Amino acid sequence: MLGAPWLRHAWTAIPADDAPEDAWLILWVLDWVRHALATAPAALFDPPLNYPAPHQLSGSEHFLSSQILYAPLVGLTGGAIPAANLTALLSYALAGACMDALL
Repeated sequence: MLGAPWLRHAWTAIPADDAPEDAWLILWVLDWVRHALATAPAALFDPPLNYPAPHQLSGSEHFLSSQILYAPLVGLTGGAIPAANLTALLSYALAGACMDALL
């Protein structure tokens, strides 16, 4: 398995390629959406980004469907990084299981 060396660090690090900023953005968006859904769902697309420009999240991916896994995992793991990594890993397994069920 090509990802095996990285799995040792999955609890404290995020995978990054040539643009580590992308990985941090995904983590930030996941956590913002979780926060907004729990506190102020009407402000979901108004993150504290590029203020005062409204609806800044509408120009990016919101990963809303990932909240089904991510939000409970933040509570279980106690952190955003392990929750994001587990969400990515579990998403592949769930997608495969759903595809198998559909076929």
